[in-house]
Amino acid sequence: MIPKFKEELYYDGISSASEQLILFLNNPEALEEFKADMQRSEEKNRMLGIIFLGLFLSVFVGVGSFLFLRAYKGLI
Repeated sequence: MIPKFKEELYYDGISSASEQLILFLNNPEALEEFKADMQRSEEKNRMLGIIFLGLFLSVFVGVGSFLFLRAYKGLI
């Protein structure tokens, strides 16, 4: 639905969304499959966020430690 709206094909976007809703109402297994896909996508995004945060903190701590030690050596 969203790609259709980005291409300014509003009728096609609403039509595809309506068809998707009808499919979910007529076929509960399709809804469960959709929920499982969404959960996998959220888990993937969560892992990418954790990896990015870990790398950021590692760089932050590494550079901070280097600068601290350099300044500390200047005091001694």
